[in-house]
Amino acid sequence: MEVDYDSVIRVDANVYQIDDVFKVFYIFSDEIFFYITKKADEYEVHFSLKEDSKDDETIGKRIHEQLNVQRIKSIVDGESGHIRDLIVARAFAPINKE
Repeated sequence: MEVDYDSVIRVDANVYQIDDVFKVFYIFSDEIFFYITKKADEYEVHFSLKEDSKDDETIGKRIHEQLNVQRIKSIVDGESGHIRDLIVARAFAPINKE
């Protein structure tokens, strides 16, 4: 199926994981139509603004900002996710009544 999109953002696949890219573009799914392809060491995200979108010239900057935010969240989760798992496990552990 061939569809025309207005813009392309290239995302370095050595820096960003595909899951992070999808999470970011999902955030903007109420404003844009998009699809993602992988070419060599980058993801190409083709997108167009939806007709009722209020945006404008800032969409690219907002997408890049969210890519950085998502990457930082992934790094923090990778380094401290086990702590969250321990806290949740402790919260749902059986109560010992002595």
